[in-house]
Amino acid sequence: MIQRFTAFLLFLVVFSFLSFAQEEEDEKYSRDIPNKEKKADILDRIHFGGGAGAQFGARTYIQVAPQAGFDITKRFTGGLGINYTYYRYNLDVIYGSGGIYQSSIYGGTTFLNYRLFESVLLHTEYEALNYEYYDNTLPGFNRRWLGSFFIGGGYRQYFNEGRSYIQVLLLYNLNYQPNSPYSSPLVPRISIYF
Repeated sequence: MIQRFTAFLLFLVVFSFLSFAQEEEDEKYSRDIPNKEKKADILDRIHFGGGAGAQFGARTYIQVAPQAGFDITKRFTGGLGINYTYYRYNLDVIYGSGGIYQSSIYGGTTFLNYRLFESVLLHTEYEALNYEYYDNTLPGFNRRWLGSFFIGGGYRQYFNEGRSYIQVLLLYNLNYQPNSPYSSPLVPRISIYF
């Protein structure tokens, strides 16, 4: 736990120095723009997108994860999102017996991105998910909320004259737990924004 906390503090210190280094450029971003242009500029700084996925068969997953982001500065973006995943297991096919098991995972997320270079970025995210898990102490399935704090980085590929992009991230869950909805503390993410 102390190692995770130390890594998190180190990340924040490095991140804060990088953000101060961009102060002059970021101030130019908001100064000297007439009011009409500022209004149009604000709309240009909003991005919508997210991720979606599906798998069908003995294990069925359907996921939608819309997000909205706002360019706070030229390099710094913050945003919010929601996440919904439906899953269904045909245990008869997987294990030979057991019937059908189905459930949902839902929750929200807030994130911050800092672009180090044109396409390389640092990412931090807090996500709260409500999911069903098997509890050995109280036999049966129970629901609970789990907060996860992610840090990582990624690559952004622009298209559509630089307005849209695909983002590929590799994140590390700082408070990963064995009964988490994630199978590993390393979590890859691919999303698209317009």
